[in-house]
Amino acid sequence: MIKLKNILEATMSTDLDTYKIADSFTPQELKRLKADGKISGEVYNGAIELQRSWKQTHPTMRIGGGAYKQAMLKQLNEDIPEFSTKAESIEYEMNRIQKGVSISEREKGRYRARWSYVRSPLSPADWKASIKLIIDAGGKIDKDWTRNDYEANYDREEPPEWVPSIYFTL
Repeated sequence: MIKLKNILEATMSTDLDTYKIADSFTPQELKRLKADGKISGEVYNGAIELQRSWKQTHPTMRIGGGAYKQAMLKQLNEDIPEFSTKAESIEYEMNRIQKGVSISEREKGRYRARWSYVRSPLSPADWKASIKLIIDAGGKIDKDWTRNDYEANYDREEPPEWVPSIYFTL
C-alpha cells in the first residue's frame, strides 16, 4: 500500500504536465508532437507508459481527448515572438519567471534589469533563475550593483529608493 501511494504521489506531483498530455492526446498525436519537437522524449515516454497502464486497468477506455487537450495545445503551440536584440529576448524570458521586469541599456553593452513595481525582494528561486538566465545568455553580472532588495521611500507618495535590480553586460 505504501509503495502504491508513493508511486501515485510522485506521478501527480512531478509529472503533472506529462499526466495532462497523456490524458489529452492519442498515441499517434503524441508521436507527432514528439516528431515536431513540441514535447521531449522523456515526456513522450512517460505519457505512453501512463496510457498503457490505463489501458491495462480499463481495456475499454478511450485514450486521448481528455479535458486538458485545449489548454495543452495552447501551451505547446505558443508562439515565441522574434526579438531584434539579445536584451529583448532576456527580458521576455525574465517576465516569464517573474512579471514586471524591464531591461534598459545604461551604456553601450551595459544593462539593468529592474522590477520597478514589486514591493518586496524576489523569491530566492526567481532571483537565481533570473541570474542564471543572464549568465546562460552570455552575460556577466556586475556584483557591486546587483541587489535583490526593496527599500521604500520615506515619502510613500514617491517611488521606492531601491527595487530588485540586476546590472549586467552582454
